[in-house]
Amino acid sequence: MRLANGKHMMRLFTVLILFFITISCKKNNQTSIVPGDYAGTFTRISGTKDSSDAIRMNFSGDRFSGTGDIPGFPGICEGSFRIDGDSIGFGNDCMVPEDYKNSTILYGEYRQNIHGDSVIFSRTIGDFVYEADFYRLKKQ
Repeated sequence: MRLANGKHMMRLFTVLILFFITISCKKNNQTSIVPGDYAGTFTRISGTKDSSDAIRMNFSGDRFSGTGDIPGFPGICEGSFRIDGDSIGFGNDCMVPEDYKNSTILYGEYRQNIHGDSVIFSRTIGDFVYEADFYRLKKQ
């Protein structure tokens, strides 16, 4: 069995810290996203590599739409969403690949934290924390 180098272990430790900070944030009673325009960042953490992009989203009723500065990264497009406790589920009206969890398409279940005018969605991919996606948005 090959031992991971120190750099990879530090990266894994950082991902774990970010994940636990996201899920352990103080729970609040706010369970809905305030409708309107939001701007922020999308970050995909994968092994020893981070990829980020500036994004813009709009929430209205149970619908969302959005774009990023880099076409297709992440694939936000438009669709519906539902909030259930500290989870948010996205249904995307655009083409969603069969292996969507390994893509950057906004689709499926995410942990969410809504605090005032800020929203964070996150998910980890794989049985271990190999990859993680973070959407950090602030109402405009």
